[in-house]
Amino acid sequence: LELASRGASDLKWYAMAVLYSEIKVDEGWTLAAYQNSSIFCTLEGVGCLSDRFLRIDFSRRGVSGTIPPEIGLLTDLDVLSLASNSVMRGTIPTEIGLLVHLKHFSTNGGKLVEGTIPSEIGRLRSLETLNLDFMEKLKGLIPTEIG
Repeated sequence: LELASRGASDLKWYAMAVLYSEIKVDEGWTLAAYQNSSIFCTLEGVGCLSDRFLRIDFSRRGVSGTIPPEIGLLTDLDVLSLASNSVMRGTIPTEIGLLVHLKHFSTNGGKLVEGTIPSEIGRLRSLETLNLDFMEKLKGLIPTEIG
């Protein structure tokens, strides 16, 4: 897939497809079934306006997997919640810092985070809620960039 020549909505569709695949929201899904962003907008927990993904709330959905770096392509997001999914794993990608409209980010209640909180979260000037409670594998200090 040659992404450089794709339009912005195609990149957002691609990012959503990768996210949906990586966190295993629906084990039976196929990429062919989701050939445009409007299909994703009909899914439970996804909120859209036109071709913009505004909220992803997969809280308490039993999802598993990792947050892919492609999350950074969903620049219109104001809510990203993966709370209360005990089988999430991996790290918070640094690309989270590209979500400049993000107001609420929650990954609490699971084993999602390994490593440290990326300092790029400090770029999220609209962030009102950062919920990382019960993250057993977090190491280090809260970055000073988070104010």
